[in-house]
Amino acid sequence: MNNQAAIAKILGAIEQTSKTVAFCTAGVLDLSETAFDIQGMGAVKLPLRPKDVRELLGAAERAPYGKGTQTLVDTSVRDSLEVDGGRITLPQSWTDAIHSAAAAAAASLGMPAHRIQATLYKLLIYPKGGFFLPHRDSEKRKNMVGSMVVMLPSAFGGGELVVEHNDSSECFQFNQAARGESAEYVVFYADCLHEVRRVTRGVRVCLHFNLTLQPERTRAKSTSANLPDPSLAAALSHWVKSRPGVPLVFALEHLYTERGLKPDLLKGNDRLSAKHLIAAAKAADCRLQFGRVSRHLQQFADDGSFQRGRHWHYSRVDHDQLSLGEVYEDELFVDQWTDVRGKRVVMGPLPLDASSVVSPIPIEKWKPTRQDFEGYTGNAGNTLDRWYHKSAIVVWAATDHDEVFVKAGIRPAIEVYLRQIKSLETLRGGKLERAQQELKSLARAIVNAWPERHPYRRFAKQNEGDAQLLQVAETIPGMNDPELLSDFLRAISERDSEFPIDKLVANALRFLDKDAAFAALLDYLNAGIPPRGANRLAEPLPARDATWLIKLASSRKQGGLTREQLTELCRSATRRFCDGARRHRQVSYHDQSKLPQVLTDMLKAALAAEDTQSFQSLLSIRRELPDTFNLRDYDVPTCCDLVEWADRRVDKRPPELDAWLAEVRQSLQEATTHRPEPPGDFTRPNTIRCWCASCRQLAEFLGDPAAESGSIRSRKDELLHVEHQIRELRLDVESELNRNTRPFALTLKKTTASHLRAVEQYVADLKRLSKLPTE
Repeated sequence: MNNQAAIAKILGAIEQTSKTVAFCTAGVLDLSETAFDIQGMGAVKLPLRPKDVRELLGAAERAPYGKGTQTLVDTSVRDSLEVDGGRITLPQSWTDAIHSAAAAAAASLGMPAHRIQATLYKLLIYPKGGFFLPHRDSEKRKNMVGSMVVMLPSAFGGGELVVEHNDSSECFQFNQAARGESAEYVVFYADCLHEVRRVTRGVRVCLHFNLTLQPERTRAKSTSANLPDPSLAAALSHWVKSRPGVPLVFALEHLYTERGLKPDLLKGNDRLSAKHLIAAAKAADCRLQFGRVSRHLQQFADDGSFQRGRHWHYSRVDHDQLSLGEVYEDELFVDQWTDVRGKRVVMGPLPLDASSVVSPIPIEKWKPTRQDFEGYTGNAGNTLDRWYHKSAIVVWAATDHDEVFVKAGIRPAIEVYLRQIKSLETLRGGKLERAQQELKSLARAIVNAWPERHPYRRFAKQNEGDAQLLQVAETIPGMNDPELLSDFLRAISERDSEFPIDKLVANALRFLDKDAAFAALLDYLNAGIPPRGANRLAEPLPARDATWLIKLASSRKQGGLTREQLTELCRSATRRFCDGARRHRQVSYHDQSKLPQVLTDMLKAALAAEDTQSFQSLLSIRRELPDTFNLRDYDVPTCCDLVEWADRRVDKRPPELDAWLAEVRQSLQEATTHRPEPPGDFTRPNTIRCWCASCRQLAEFLGDPAAESGSIRSRKDELLHVEHQIRELRLDVESELNRNTRPFALTLKKTTASHLRAVEQYVADLKRLSKLPTE
C-alpha cells in the first residue's frame, strides 16, 4: 500500500468517527430589563435612542487592533469605538440570559455546555462608516475558546458580521436588533476569521464576551466512547509498521495557540477526533503529541509591473491576482509541542513530508495565514512568501520515539539527555534500571544522528554546541554497552575527524570490560579512512587518534591494557596512517599541513608503547614522502623534540631513536662537507620545462658561459610568460620589460641568487648540526 492509499484509508477511518459540528451559531436574546450602567455615564436604556448613542460616543475611545505583538490604531483597518468592560455593570437577568445562551451555543458547537463561561470584554460602537477588516480574535484569557457578540437593539443599517471557517462562511445581519426590536447574539470559535462590514446608517452597538472553558472538577470515568475504534487502530498500526520512524500528522480543523492546544480545550469535531486518536494510538502502541504544522512556501511571482526598487506590503497587493512561478523553497515542519495532558514538551521542529499529513483539505489547498510580496529590486525579481499553519495531532510508534525526538533537533535532544543523566543520581532500584534503558535508547538515537562537521568549520573554535557534544561523548562508556561505543566511534570516524575522544577512551577503559573496550577501539582504528563523500577532508589518521594513543601509552597503568593489546592498537594506527599517507599524496593543503604533526605524535606513541616495529614503519613513510617530510623542516626539529621528550620519560634512550638521530647527523654532515663555491663562469642552472620559442631563447641564454646579459624580443604576452617562468623557477636572472620598442624587448642579466641561497643553507645547516643532541 503506497502513501496515498494509506492516507485515504486513515481518512476514511477518521470520518467514520466524526460528525458534523457547526463553527458558529446565533439566536435572539430576551432581555427582560431594559437598562445597564456605564461608569461615568449612568444608566443606558434599550432600545438605544439617538441621545443615548451620542452619550456613548462621548464616553468611548478609539478601538485598536492587534498585529503580531503590537497594538495599533488605524482607521483603514478598524474604524470603531470601545468602552472597556470593567466600566459596565449588567443586570443579573442579563447575565443569566447571556450565560444560558452561551451554554446552549456551546452545546451546538460541540463543547461541554456546563463548563462554558462568558466574560464581558468590551462594548463596541460602530458609527456610520465604521467597519473592521477580516481578523481573528486573540486569546485574551486562559482557556479561551470562542467569542460571543450580543447586538443591542438600535436603529442601524449594514454592519453585517461575516464568520469564515475553512471553506465555509456565515453572514449575520441582525435584522431584529437593527430595527430596535430585540437583542441578538452570535457565538463562534475564536480562531474563525470574521469581519464587520461597513455600517451604512445609524450606529451599531454590541457587547463582546470572551468564552472560556472552566476546568473539569471531576475526572470523567472511562466509557465506551474511550474505547479505540478498530479500523482506526488498525490503520495506525499498519502505518507505523510499514513506515518506521515516519510520524503521521493529523491536521485539525481549528487553529489553536500554543497554550490552547490541549485535549481539554479542543473545539468542535477536533475534540471527538482527538478522543478517538488518543485511544487508537494507545491500542497501536504509539506515542501521540500535539503540535503546530508550519509550511513556508517561497516562489517567484509577478504583479505585471517592472519598477526598480519597488516594494509592496501585504495590505497593498492583491495576492490572488499575482502570476505565480516556480517554487524555489518549500519547508514543512511541526513544532510548539504539547502532550496529551496539555503540558509543554521540550522538542525541536520536526521536518515533515507532505505525504504523511492527513487532512480533509489537501495541503495544496490550505489557506495562507500570512503573505509577503517583494517587488522588483536592483538585483532580484519578484518573490512571494507564504506561511501556512495548522494545529495537528502527531502520532508515531513508541519504539521509534527516540529516533523521532532526535530528528526534531539534536540540540534539544542532547539537552534532555544531559538533564536525565543528572537525574539518575536520585533514582534507585527498578526506576534506575528503567531510566538507564531509556537513556541508552536515546543515546543510540543521538549517535545515529551525530552531526557531520562541515569542512569550513573544521578550523573554527569550539562553540557551546560542541561542548554539549563532548559531554554526550564522555557519558557513552557509562552506558556499559560496547556496541553503543562501537557505533559512536564509527559515527565520528565518518562524520567528524576533529572531534576529540581522549576522555572517551579513558572512560571506556574505566567503565567497560577491558577486552570489550579494546575490541571497540581496535575495530575503530582498523576501519580505515572514510570515503571522501562522507568527509571531504578525510585524513590518513585524525590527529585526535594520535593524541589519545600518546596519553594511553604514556600513562602509568596504560588504561589496564596488556602490553600486547597496546602494541596492537599502536600498530593498527600506524598501518592506517602509512597506508593513508601513501594513497593521499595529492591531498588538500590543510591535510598536508597536518601530516607532520600527526606523524610526530605517532612516533611518540610508538616510543611510549616500546613498539619498535611501528617506529620503523613511521620512519619509512617519512622517507617515501620527502616533499612533506624533508630533512631540514621536519627531520631535524622532530628528532630533537623526540629526543628531549624521550629523555624526560625514560632512563635510557631507545636505540631506534639514537639510530634516527645518527642518520640525521650524517645527512647534515654530508651537506656541510664543503662550502658552496661561486660559479666560475656565466653558466646558470636551468630548470625550465617549457619549450616555447621564447623559453628556448631563455634556456640558451642560461647555458651560455660567456653571456652575462641578453635580451628576448617577442610579443608582450610571451615576454610576460618568460618573466613568470623566471619568478616561479627562481632562476638566476633579473629581467626588465621594455615597452618602447616594437616588438617588445625583455632585457636579461644573470645573477648569483642560487649560489647565495646555497650559502645561506650551508650556514643554517651548520647551526642545525651544532644544535643536535648528543648520542
